[in-house]
Amino acid sequence: MSGNSSRPDPLSSLWAYFAYELRRHREQRGLGQEQLGQALYTPRANISHYETMIRRPGAEFARQLDEYFGTDRHFQLLWEHARRQHLSDWLREYVAHEDRAIEIKVFQTFFIPGLLQIEPYARAALAAGEIKDPGDLVAARLARQAILHRDGPPPPILWVLLDEAAISRPFGGAAVMRDQLAHLLKVGELPDVTIQIVPASTGYHEGMTGGFQILTLDDGEIAYAEAQLGGRLIEGEAELRRLRRRYDKIRSRALPVDSSHRMIASAMEALQ
Repeated sequence: MSGNSSRPDPLSSLWAYFAYELRRHREQRGLGQEQLGQALYTPRANISHYETMIRRPGAEFARQLDEYFGTDRHFQLLWEHARRQHLSDWLREYVAHEDRAIEIKVFQTFFIPGLLQIEPYARAALAAGEIKDPGDLVAARLARQAILHRDGPPPPILWVLLDEAAISRPFGGAAVMRDQLAHLLKVGELPDVTIQIVPASTGYHEGMTGGFQILTLDDGEIAYAEAQLGGRLIEGEAELRRLRRRYDKIRSRALPVDSSHRMIASAMEALQ
């Protein structure tokens, strides 16, 4: 994220270009952030956060900008294209939201999600993704797990749905996978964590097209959907509604928690 005193580089992403254009149009009018906020009936802090990419605006704010600045659909079209943009550096974008989430819903098909990974498993998974020196990424991934044990604000409520393939694919070899599954069972005992398995016997289901996360924040929701060579943050209500519905359908096919934990334990025993 950009600092409060710096302009985002408009060449770095469409969201950065949106932030750059917002500040440029404001300053051309000779307006401070407080003045623009008053004109648009939004707090000054929101203007600051949008200009420095701490937060992203919604579609209604883009419409208000076009109306106020007389820019036809300039900001609305920027917003529409930016929200569909695939991110080459998605981790920084996603973690900023994950860190302040009050509820996290995760679905994964073929691997254990980052919030639940042990170090050897994380290293093996990143190496499988053709990352030659995953050291810093492993450290960053493990550091993210601190949110599950923090004192204040309280830890997010974490719901995890895993396809059975995720607990049967031995990244890092049998020994690493056994330790990873043991860690999964341990984390599953935390009061705010629920882990369920979607068994292979289910056959094809709504999650087979790829993993995704839905984050509930104090001021709304955001989701992340995976894709080859990156991923996409999702903020539009229509797409969020589709993902919420998809998550509920996948969960309806999952085993109960106790049965899920027994399946994980059984997968551990099979690796002896």
